[in-house]
Amino acid sequence: MKKSVGILAALAVALVVTAAYAIDNGPATIEINAGQAKMAPVPFQHHEHQTRVEGKCVTCHHKTADGEQPASCASCHGKVDGAPDYKKAMHTRCQACHKEQKAAGKNPPLKCTECHVKK
Repeated sequence: MKKSVGILAALAVALVVTAAYAIDNGPATIEINAGQAKMAPVPFQHHEHQTRVEGKCVTCHHKTADGEQPASCASCHGKVDGAPDYKKAMHTRCQACHKEQKAAGKNPPLKCTECHVKK
């Protein structure tokens, strides 16, 4: 009986771990393009940023419930009443975090052309 309970417990743990990793973490790189012609799109290192925020998707995907698959930023910004347009949202969210990182002694990009990299 104890052996059966142990096996069932191990299977339950394996199932929980598998479910936690089943949530899609999105693409490694995302091209952020606010639909403007003046600046180059931003090649956003999505997986790298996930590591920096320790997998807390809600840091950027602020309207996502725990365990829910986040929608793309462009699915709300500029399309849903009350949400700032896409360009404003990206600049507000990204610049605020980069400034916090700089204040913490790190070296994030702060100038326009450090993020808007021409191909």
